[in-house]
Parts: sequence; structure tokens; C-alpha cells
Amino acid sequence: MLRTRFTLLFLLMLSFEKLLAQDPNFSQFFASPLTINPANTASSDATWRGLMNYRQQWLGPSAPYNTATLSFDTKILNTHTGDNTLGIGTMLMVDNTFGGILKSNYGGISLAYHQQIGGDATSESSIGFGFGAIYGNKQLNFNELNFESQFVSYGFNTNLPTGENGLFSMQPFISMNTGILYSLSTEKYNFELGGSVFHFNKPKQSFLKDELQVIPARYVVHSSFDYSLDNDVIINLNAMYQQQSSLNYWVIGGTVNKPIDNDATKTINFGIWYRNRDAIFPYIGYGINNLQFGLSYDITVSKLNDAPKPPSSWELSISYKVKDDGNAASRSRLRCPWK
Repeated sequence: MLRTRFTLLFLLMLSFEKLLAQDPNFSQFFASPLTINPANTASSDATWRGLMNYRQQWLGPSAPYNTATLSFDTKILNTHTGDNTLGIGTMLMVDNTFGGILKSNYGGISLAYHQQIGGDATSESSIGFGFGAIYGNKQLNFNELNFESQFVSYGFNTNLPTGENGLFSMQPFISMNTGILYSLSTEKYNFELGGSVFHFNKPKQSFLKDELQVIPARYVVHSSFDYSLDNDVIINLNAMYQQQSSLNYWVIGGTVNKPIDNDATKTINFGIWYRNRDAIFPYIGYGINNLQFGLSYDITVSKLNDAPKPPSSWELSISYKVKDDGNAASRSRLRCPWK
């Protein structure tokens, strides 16, 4: 029974002196810009954009992790010469684990300012600074758990008290984050390099009100390079390194972005990424006008692949962006599905 399978697991989780779990992450990090750097706010060629991400992780041997986000960012100040841009963004995230027994909810807001620092008739460069705040809380569904105090001669009696009422939810927390982003654009290529720090204020996160249990800072470095070939095909390359407490990983890969009609309103994307010691994930995407769909599947290459039923993970992303073609700050020198 599901409730009995996870009882011991959660007791072990709650007994840790320090929680070393990572923040929810997406394989398609390039399609979830606000979760990796607040300086990505309003960094695209769009006047505004909306993004949705859904990930189902470790489907198969156990109840999967289900993570979903909705995010929106827009330019609230930009000049017709593209000199500077002030943007604001919002994000909502829901993360359910162990069949919904543990639920995490997050809401965030971010601000970013992008200043042009150079440019001529063939290129332009800018630097952006971002700052954000995230409100979060977590809850345990005790209706799906059994405890030793509920065990009687004929089995578990769920009507008996657990004595664990104080663990239903932890105190909400507010996490602060900041980041920087450099970009360089020409008619042939775009290049971006960014870095960010999440939870730099070390917010407390504990069901047991343990003052020593804090969310460790998460450090992110990311980069992208988009290059246009002569036949209107665009190569998109992406890389990211992330570290949180003792856990770290890097991922690298890219896509080929090809128009499938004469006016380039419809595009198809094929790509593949590698996350070290973990997974290879192929990607397929389809774009029509301002709408972009992306689907990826994680092929496990870690020791988990030796399990009798290896876990599987898949992910869906959807983005929609609107441009103001009369504004130089909204025009793109080079087409990219997610910017």
C-alpha cells in the first residue's frame, strides 16, 4: 500500500540534521530562464513572453516527481534606440513528490536592468543585472502516511492519532536571488554568458523548526551561442553548471533550428543534451509564429539504469512571445526559439 511504503522514508527524511536536497530543476533549462537567473528577465527579443514547463521525473519504479511552472516577463521600460531595458517577471512553481505526499509551492518576482555597453552597425552588446525574491512553503499529506503509534493487532488503524501534528507544514520562507548576464549580438550570431546565486540569504526550511536547517545557496553559470548558417538553418548551443551544497552537475548540448515554410513562420528543432553521470536527453521542438513547443526525454546513463525497472523522465515546454517590431529593443538580429 502506498502509504506504508513511504512511512519509513519520510521519517528518515525528517530526521536529517541538514537537508541536502536540490531545488527542482528542468532538463530544458534554456526554456525556463527565470529558474536559472533573474537577469534573464526581459532579456529576450520579445516585448513580453509567457512560458510553461512540466516535468515528470523517475516514472516507473516509484511515484514520480511532478514539477510545473508558469512564468511571465515583460519590458516595462525600453528606448527606441535599444540603449537600456527594465523588465519585470513573475513565476509560479508547484512540485509534488511521492504521489503528492510532499507538496512544495513557490511564487517569485524578479526585476532586471539591461544596459547597452557597445555597438555599431554590425553588432551590439549589453550587460544586465537581475534581482528576485521567491516565497515558498511545503506541506505533508498525513492522510497518506502510517506511523508506529497507529499499528494494532489487525494492521494500521488510520483513525488513531499520529502524535506528529506539528509536521503538517513548515513555516513559509522567502528566498533572495541575484544574477548578471552579458550578451553580444550580430547578424550572424548571438552569444550570452550569465551567472546567478539563489538563496543567498540562507532561508530557514524545517518541519521541526530546527534553526540549523537552511536552504543552501545555489550557484549557476550558463552560456548560449546561436549561429546562423547560409541556408537559414540556425545552430543553438547551450551549457550550464549548477552547484548546491555538495551536489553539482553540468549539462551541454544544442539544437538545429530549421524553417519549414518560405517565410520562416514555422520551424522544427532537433537536438540533444548530456548531463554528466546522469542522462542524455534528445529534444524535438516545433514553432509556429510566436508559439514554441518542446518535448524531451531523459535516457538514464547512471547506475540507476541497472535497476530491474530503470526510471524514466520526460519534459514539456511551451513558450509564447509577442514582439513590437517598431521598437529596436524588441527586434531580434537572429532567430532563436526561446528568446
